[in-house]
Amino acid sequence: MKLKQWLKYLFYIMIILIMVLLRVHFTKLMKEYGSLTFQINYYYIIILLLINVMIGLVLGLDHLLKEIKIGGTWKINSPKLIFLGLPSLYFTIANIFMYIPGKFSTYVFIRPLLKFMLYDDNILSLFQLIFGYTIITSFYKDIKKSRVDS
Repeated sequence: MKLKQWLKYLFYIMIILIMVLLRVHFTKLMKEYGSLTFQINYYYIIILLLINVMIGLVLGLDHLLKEIKIGGTWKINSPKLIFLGLPSLYFTIANIFMYIPGKFSTYVFIRPLLKFMLYDDNILSLFQLIFGYTIITSFYKDIKKSRVDS
């Protein structure tokens, strides 16, 4: 039993390390592309975004696997999705919309983000991790005891 847990978490960290290495690789490619062409490749930004979200999903995978084993009906934790998921989604996709010219993207995405990004430009990656974790841990099974009508 204990060995099974050790192997499970060893598998999790191996998956996370592979994703981190992929993230490092694509970050390097994005910087090289930018220095050669002086342009932004949106594909690299989207790939990095997806890798960060997937790391968050892996972090919450243990919760989902435990819920799958439980009997009951699937439910969604709406407050968690609204109060954690939506703001995290906003910061997650803001990285893409920051580079699109126009008044909409400026007022909706860029201005609110400037306060955060002045201090730390990696803050968007953190919100991407939070978004992935929030999504996977928002699903649970509702266990209701069966009532016997007398």
